Amino acid sequence: MRILVVDDDLGIRRLLAAALAGPGVVVETAEDCPAGLKLLAGDKYDWAIVDYRLPGGSGLDILRVVTDLPQTQAVLISADGADPKLREEALACGAKAVFSKPFSVYALKEKLFNSVPAT
Repeated sequence: MRILVVDDDLGIRRLLAAALAGPGVVVETAEDCPAGLKLLAGDKYDWAIVDYRLPGGSGLDILRVVTDLPQTQAVLISADGADPKLREEALACGAKAVFSKPFSVYALKEKLFNSVPAT
């Protein structure tokens, strides 16, 4: 499994990379929207974990690209994740879930590792 984490917070990137990596799981990270889009264009990922507020764009910009990648599913993470309008827009853009910061890494892992794989 390949996972991409796109978040401008180095601590979040490191936390998620450490928490999600393991046997058969490769985690790559990007610090802004352009870097995340570049990685998505060059490699195949099973999951993209994307922050809403990013330098150089928005997590929604990345979600819109992911909808065209049938092998990749995405979740949005955001300090604004409880906002119903943001949640609705993220789900409309193809997010499989929206997690409000701070969020449970266990709940995120449950979503990633126990969901039906993308087709």
